[in-house]
Amino acid sequence: MLPSPKQGCVYPALGLIPTSYISHVPYDLSAASATTATSAMLSNTTTTTTTTASAATRQQKAKRRSSYDQPLDLRLAHKRKTDMGGSDTDTDKLDKETHRYQLFFGTLNDGGKRLQEALSLLDWSGGYKVSAIQERHHMIYKDLLNELPVRMDRELNTDMYYLSCEEAKKLQINCPNGYYFDKVRPEHAEMINNLWSARHPGSLRLIELLITKNTNVGLYEKDSGKLCAWCLRLQSGFLGALEVLKTHQRRGLGLVVAAAISRLIAQQLNQDVTALVNMNNISAGKIFQKLNFQLQQEEHYFWSMSLPKDSNAIKWPANE
Repeated sequence: MLPSPKQGCVYPALGLIPTSYISHVPYDLSAASATTATSAMLSNTTTTTTTTASAATRQQKAKRRSSYDQPLDLRLAHKRKTDMGGSDTDTDKLDKETHRYQLFFGTLNDGGKRLQEALSLLDWSGGYKVSAIQERHHMIYKDLLNELPVRMDRELNTDMYYLSCEEAKKLQINCPNGYYFDKVRPEHAEMINNLWSARHPGSLRLIELLITKNTNVGLYEKDSGKLCAWCLRLQSGFLGALEVLKTHQRRGLGLVVAAAISRLIAQQLNQDVTALVNMNNISAGKIFQKLNFQLQQEEHYFWSMSLPKDSNAIKWPANE
């Protein structure tokens, strides 16, 4: 299945982020704070709905943001449909989104020829990082690459872990002594990118966008103010870039951060929480199992890097 509508968007619409979330004071993950934040979110939602009803306002917003910085929402209820003909039933709808050099696609069925035709219409000359490829679409994608001026550079298979919004709200957050929660800040982007196992040319800008646009949680030392552990939310809605500094590993900090961001998403956005974990990353899988995430036995997603045959990197400016 595709990420559910309740799983949430890639970049939350501007104006929907509660003020308590965007501040740089340490996170208050208490129930009282969640209630206040939720009320703020609902209030902001009403304001946003009224404001965006104006076509002129939408045009102004489009001018202010470049194509690769626009909010990208992969929820099924908000997708732009690409209809390649045939039946107009919901199960025949085909969706594809591009964000900078990244490609996301999916259908509510097996896709087949229609999916291959839709993907072939894209400009592949610069290559793509293709994320969250459903297992049932994997061979369609690989067969298509054989007909394109690109080559497979690397590919990973992942397991999907799922926690319902209701269960995520019940998670108990115990911040370790000597630490505090806060939002990850743009100044941390370079360090996070350097430690990210999936880093690549152009990924620094991606990390910057995820930090400024999406839900995230950082764990800081009280004495030094140093960021020691963090977790971001990727464009497809999945948790990602969960990391603990080597100097602070084996203290359970990864578990604490994963729990904190999961409950934050559930409390403030009222969405389910999902994570993709590389199949060989046993330690990360154990973290989500301890938090009662359910391993989706039949849900495997691939991510793939396709490069131009005459190049060793995606043809995309690193800072765009």
